[in-house]
Amino acid sequence: MRQVAVGINNFGRILLIAIGFSIGFLIPIIYLETIPWLISIPTTFYIFVVTGWIYSRIKATAVEKLRIRRILPERVLDGDEVEVVIEIINDSFIGIYNVEYIDYYPETLHLLEGTSNKGSLAIPPKSRVEIRYRLRVHGIGKHQFKAFYLKTSDILALFTIELYDDRLEKSFIRCYPKSLAELSQLAIYTRRKYLSGLHRTVELGYSMEFKDIRKYVPGDVIKFIDWKATARRMSLMIREYYREVENDIVIMIRLSESMLAGRLGKRKYDYIVNSISRLIMEMIDTSDRLGIVIFGGVKPLVKPLARVRITGYREIMDLLTEIPFKIERFEERIDYSYIFSRLRMRGKTLFLYITDLEDEEELTLIEILRLMKHTVYVISPSTTRFAIEEMEEMDRLAFQVIRFREDRLRTGLMDRLLRMGVISIDVGPETILEEILERISRFKRLTPS
Repeated sequence: MRQVAVGINNFGRILLIAIGFSIGFLIPIIYLETIPWLISIPTTFYIFVVTGWIYSRIKATAVEKLRIRRILPERVLDGDEVEVVIEIINDSFIGIYNVEYIDYYPETLHLLEGTSNKGSLAIPPKSRVEIRYRLRVHGIGKHQFKAFYLKTSDILALFTIELYDDRLEKSFIRCYPKSLAELSQLAIYTRRKYLSGLHRTVELGYSMEFKDIRKYVPGDVIKFIDWKATARRMSLMIREYYREVENDIVIMIRLSESMLAGRLGKRKYDYIVNSISRLIMEMIDTSDRLGIVIFGGVKPLVKPLARVRITGYREIMDLLTEIPFKIERFEERIDYSYIFSRLRMRGKTLFLYITDLEDEEELTLIEILRLMKHTVYVISPSTTRFAIEEMEEMDRLAFQVIRFREDRLRTGLMDRLLRMGVISIDVGPETILEEILERISRFKRLTPS
């Protein structure tokens, strides 16, 4: 919404009060003393005020027609420095001078020393002016900018003209995981090859991984005949391979206040998104399908199951960076049928359920997934393990005492999951990616056709 307001300042108010008092004081004197020229004093002041008001209205029209654009990069990585550019174009013949401005950047970003988001400038007629300052980005997500504020006055400084614009063309920065830059093409190839070797089924078929040579039996595929082995043994021999299958993998993230709490860049959610980013790089151009579900603190966000492609990486990252930096408890009852229908599941699916395990109601969702014959692994990032990573020894001890009750409830829920036959894994910053990859690898090895 864009608003331009014209108001009288303190000096103008004092001048108007002085005019009123002078008129009230001079009229009796003029009437009794017959000195009519005295009326020229308040009249002159009045002309000044009217002139200032007319000029301020003209100037307000020019301010309202200013074209203001905020120029930001589309995507940045966690920890990067960003230059913010405010472009102001004045198409009118009226110059706007003595301008004060403030660009309200998100509280989640940090202003770099030597730059400022506020100051003063002049906007000549038919000109283009730029404002520049730099910010450091921490925290994966969508950093939402606020409004741009501009203030000026008329020549006599009696009236102020204010512009408040919170609907600029570019109003947010998306911060992606730093792991995107850390993974080179060589690393992607190596890891994909490594995972491909682990992710075989117990059944036989055709893939790149050789298993054994055996005698040919009627019905075997002729193209798998090993002619060298046949020549050596004087009998038809056929090569066997481990059969690779397409697997459906869904990552479900239940948001909570503790998952988004902490220093930006070191929150549990930051580690989770970094791990998913690395997982996506592993899965690019494979036959597996990946789906994402985010719920709990926001209205459910669902990315349907689909093969991972380089072009789909941004779509998944945009979904993961869509959540706010602070959430309130989402009281609306979650419609699980809506989530399952959006996922487009076609058979047995692996669910990696990432949660803080702070609520007994979560066991209901896990039970539903088990009744649907899906494989569920609960991955629970321990608040204590994440929080004490950078604490001193005494601070760690105090924090563990404070967290005793919550950790006891979480341990109890993990025991109940174990009795239900569901594996729950307690992870920290250094093990979350490792556990995700291990559970996917285990699922792939044990999944029948």
